[in-house]
Amino acid sequence: MDYRYQIQFHSTTKHGNADTLSRFPLKEEEVPDKEILVMHQMQCEDMYLTDKDIAKGTKKNPLLTKVINYVRSGWPSTINDELCLYHQLKEELTAEGGCLLRGIQVIIPPGLRKGIGFTT
Repeated sequence: MDYRYQIQFHSTTKHGNADTLSRFPLKEEEVPDKEILVMHQMQCEDMYLTDKDIAKGTKKNPLLTKVINYVRSGWPSTINDELCLYHQLKEELTAEGGCLLRGIQVIIPPGLRKGIGFTT
């Protein structure tokens, strides 16, 4: 590895628990205005995808449909270039509810990636 670690003991009397800061309640004047929360919710509303949206998009994508079929029934002995990346990850891929997952990450079909920070 490129790193060398040195473990040092620091008494809790010399530092506070870092997690405590994340659990302090906000002061009353720091609570966001209702208008700001509503505006934020309206902006984010169109960005959310449900499992049904992802399953439908996956079903429309021929490549992801093939991958799901292979995940469920086994991979062929020879694959074409477009499946190469998925074949390399085959031990990490699962299919659940029509959605393709790599570990706990959901693979978003390319047609649904626009507008949520992905490129097609």
